[in-house]
Amino acid sequence: MPSRPRITRHQTPYPLIAPENFISQLKGKTVLVTGAGHGIGKAIAHAFASSGANVACVSRTWSEVQATADFIRREYGVNSLPLAADVTCDESVQHVVDEVTERLGAIHVLVNNAAIDWMSPFEIESSLDKWWRVMETNLKGPVDMIRAVLPQMLARQDGVIISICSRNATFNMPCMTAYSTSKTALLRFHQCLDLEVRDRGVRTYIVQPGDVSTTLSKVPGTVNEDAVKDWPYMQKILDIIENRPSDAPELAAGTCVALASGGKFERLSGLYVDAQEDIREVLLHLEHHPEDRQRLYTLKVDTLS
Repeated sequence: MPSRPRITRHQTPYPLIAPENFISQLKGKTVLVTGAGHGIGKAIAHAFASSGANVACVSRTWSEVQATADFIRREYGVNSLPLAADVTCDESVQHVVDEVTERLGAIHVLVNNAAIDWMSPFEIESSLDKWWRVMETNLKGPVDMIRAVLPQMLARQDGVIISICSRNATFNMPCMTAYSTSKTALLRFHQCLDLEVRDRGVRTYIVQPGDVSTTLSKVPGTVNEDAVKDWPYMQKILDIIENRPSDAPELAAGTCVALASGGKFERLSGLYVDAQEDIREVLLHLEHHPEDRQRLYTLKVDTLS
């Protein structure tokens, strides 16, 4: 199925996913967004607020998440709750869910966006502490958050769970074993969970946000600097990340709002949704070829048989 031209920074996302289209479906609902202090998470929080939803913003950095929440209240006139928390800590996760439920009401939408990276050739790892920290943040964090919100969603037979993924979940990349493994595992988790909860009113989606310029590879301690000079393809990967065309974060944000609105988007539950593709065309294709749901946006292993 053909994809649409890339939406680059300063361009308008596909009209179908403009957040203001979904005010009637999302106004007054509570949305919880992790990693909401900057980048994609911040854009997602703004998008849901512009659709009329109340937004709980979670991040490890209090100053960032407070600024996001303050702007949302001032700009969109909805309730916004800032919370500083580490999604790898079980107690913090449960505290976040309890606090949001008490102060903003039942959680209708969860968006798992918080993530970190570690770039290094695996063979020179003297310790796997950073490797496993990536797994804890990118996989354990979302899974723990889902476990914490799922009971109330199932009790209501209504809820939406979205996790931000990466193209790394579907293709091979050297020096990014931790990040790629975490995102691949998260994709498979969503696909399996969907089979358990879709018929009980809870929809789950995993979104590839496009080539958004993020701070993942720029955060101190994210790149094994000692390896860059000895491993030429490390520098090549960094150059590709730095110089590739950049998608606006609003593309992923609008996609998340559209998926959370329900209706015709529910047929994508459990699937890997590529924000760079025109979701209108994806839905149209599925309408005429429903049998393709089994092969669209799913993690598969090709065999010779």
